[in-house]
Amino acid sequence: MNIYYDNIRGMIISTSDSDASENPRLVYQGETTLNIHIVTVNAFTNEQTQVDVSAVSAWAAAVDDNWDALDDPMCRTLDADIDATSAVSGIISVPLDTDTVPFLAAVSGQEVSRNCKFNLRGLDSSAKAITDIRFNMDAYNVVDPNSGVPPDPVSNYYLKVEVDAFNAARYTKTETDALFDAFDLELPSDPADVTVRGMLVTRTAAENLEFGYPCRINASGSMERADGDSVSSMYAQAMAASSIAASAEGPFLLIGVARDDSWPAFTVGDPIYLAADAPTGLALTQIAPTGSGTCRQILGEAWGAHEIHFHPDRYYEENP
Repeated sequence: MNIYYDNIRGMIISTSDSDASENPRLVYQGETTLNIHIVTVNAFTNEQTQVDVSAVSAWAAAVDDNWDALDDPMCRTLDADIDATSAVSGIISVPLDTDTVPFLAAVSGQEVSRNCKFNLRGLDSSAKAITDIRFNMDAYNVVDPNSGVPPDPVSNYYLKVEVDAFNAARYTKTETDALFDAFDLELPSDPADVTVRGMLVTRTAAENLEFGYPCRINASGSMERADGDSVSSMYAQAMAASSIAASAEGPFLLIGVARDDSWPAFTVGDPIYLAADAPTGLALTQIAPTGSGTCRQILGEAWGAHEIHFHPDRYYEENP
């Protein structure tokens, strides 16, 4: 399905092979690929110019019947399945899998179409959104769908698209190897021997930091300890991946697995929160802060008694 999108006016336009008078259609358990042509249109001549979007490092698309970011969308497509080989010509191909539980829930019992929203976002190499395309679509049910329970939409855990963007453009393999050599970090195949593995970046420490400290970026761009004691000390965005002296550069884990046998034993599988009232010591806890004015942020979950799968949630809640 060809769709021509006016990037200036933010809307679908009609062409010889694309009719914008009706919303594009999606059908439950159907197979649909949107070939999105991103263009600008001269208001006087109606001439179309293709928009080069090759600066995008990672793409993500979703369809839903509302703009609630906390709900699972009706369907979702991540970067690995989006064809951006013609991005320099402004063409992005997005396959949509409509065989999902949320899609069925949205259209179940609907005799007519269900209005929904399509959103395609492109991130640059620093994981900032530089392209945002959105338009309305119509979703339809079918009388006799295939049997069986449909799956949930593909998972989009925190930083999935951001990680794709960083992997595509943040470091080359040589730079990554040099980073690990510089800080004497190893990535053996046996997880039991791993101290830290995942995606790391080099940042300057604003204070003395120990391995495992959850950190946030301060106003000067340095990394300081995060604390769930109040909104002013939120929120954790990375974890110190070694002991780092104040004003020195060091490795920080953005997403991955960290282990330290000296940590207090965790309950495997349970979430790990940013601790409150932790000016010193490890700010990792499996007891969510409850005090007035404190904040709850999930940092990940325990994969072992002394091992955490670190993927900090961008959303946190302040306790009344």
